[in-house]
Amino acid sequence: MAFIAEWYDKLACIEKPFRFIFYPIENALEIIDLKTKKLFLKKIKHDAITLQDLYIGNTLDVYGRRFKIVEFADQVTKEMLFSKKERTFAIIKPDAYTNIGKILDIILNNGFQINRMLMLRLNEEMVQLLYPEQALKAYFRELQRFLTSDLVVGLELVGDNSIERLKALAGSGNSYSLGTGQDRSTIRAIFGSDGLKNAIHVAQDEQRYKSEIDIFFNDKYKYCQPAILNNCSLLLIKPHVIQSGQAGRIIDRVLEEGFEISAMQTFFLDRATAEEFFELYKGVLPEYSLMIDQMVSGPTIALEVRQDNVIQGLKAVCGCYDPKVGLGKGEQNTLRQLFGIDRVRNAVHCTDVKEEGVLECEYFFVLMQERKTQ
Repeated sequence: MAFIAEWYDKLACIEKPFRFIFYPIENALEIIDLKTKKLFLKKIKHDAITLQDLYIGNTLDVYGRRFKIVEFADQVTKEMLFSKKERTFAIIKPDAYTNIGKILDIILNNGFQINRMLMLRLNEEMVQLLYPEQALKAYFRELQRFLTSDLVVGLELVGDNSIERLKALAGSGNSYSLGTGQDRSTIRAIFGSDGLKNAIHVAQDEQRYKSEIDIFFNDKYKYCQPAILNNCSLLLIKPHVIQSGQAGRIIDRVLEEGFEISAMQTFFLDRATAEEFFELYKGVLPEYSLMIDQMVSGPTIALEVRQDNVIQGLKAVCGCYDPKVGLGKGEQNTLRQLFGIDRVRNAVHCTDVKEEGVLECEYFFVLMQERKTQ
């Protein structure tokens, strides 16, 4: 299978194109520089990348370099994968805030992957753009007031035949009406309460997906991001958890413990950024280099978490840094016991001391946003 991928050369300030060849039977990878026509990486087994990671728009870490897949390189690969891997968009509505994790877990358990996720507070302009067909309806003002009343979470999702499958998973009817006689196991049936407060909005077709994604993730609305930056702790859900489809369970556990999630977003960290953020651990943790490898191996979800005494409270929920040591101390239900594997793949990072809570949240929800728009 062949793809065109791009790597951003920071020194030259250009995107360099590569031919990205994947051998699924051997789980091997080969990369060719399209400009020089020379072999960039000879064929080598690479267990960190699987077939499900290969879709347009995904970013992959290959030995410290981040390659973004931008298109299929040949017709054979396109015919094999294009009809299967498809992107769609959903919004978890304000009435479902306490069930964000549960809804996400249902979606991930049905074979979807998160490409992008962002918590926002919608404004009236965004609602009008997202719901153009409803703008002249009698109920639109009520819909607009509801959607701007509190936080929402936007999800760009990837999966086989994702648009139709997510519509079925959400439940029959459009985003305003539940309809009648729908399957009571759908998201709207489980978490919705009426035709307005029906938990989730989903894109109805590819055209709506494209327009809605451009609206929701538009840098024009970055001021709608809700980070509060006081009395807070940063929680990072590590790539191995996201890749295993368990991110929703961690988010649900945080909310179940009574914490407030006031900001949330996916990030693809490059090595320089990861090393900068975790610089204090260099020379302290013997597995520092492996930890950086983990943090750049896929998407990370950053959460601003708030509560009285949030630093100590969240650390207790996360558990011992080393899951094996925690087990020896009798920990059973911490995040690292439930979702961690070892000192590198230990599920989450959380702020360690009170003085760093605001600083760590500012790094992701202010500094990283500024860098993105530069």
